[in-house]
Amino acid sequence: GLSKEEVIEAHGSFQRSYCTSNSCDKEYDLAWLKREIFNPEGNDGVPNVKTAAPLSDQILFCFGEALPDRFHSSLDNDFSACDLLIVVGTSLAVSPFNTLVGRTKSGVHRILY
Repeated sequence: GLSKEEVIEAHGSFQRSYCTSNSCDKEYDLAWLKREIFNPEGNDGVPNVKTAAPLSDQILFCFGEALPDRFHSSLDNDFSACDLLIVVGTSLAVSPFNTLVGRTKSGVHRILY
């Protein structure tokens, strides 16, 4: 596997999730999320948090947040040393992700998934 230093999660991760109810912002860890996902009989198949309101709110996975500083500060060094580029989870329709495949040196293999 890869170390945390070798992976930049540009738009969130399953490592952390949070409640979006009434500015609650309570955070939940990966262990909680796994329990919710792999035990769907307890939540009708959707990870939910119980709030003070009679509703359960779904969890969002940090999408929409600003890109991490490390994404921008690592671009030049990472792409100049890159010998294989793997881009996962994008249609390449939105910047800056649609520019990533062109940042590598000539001849570098690219995997888009």
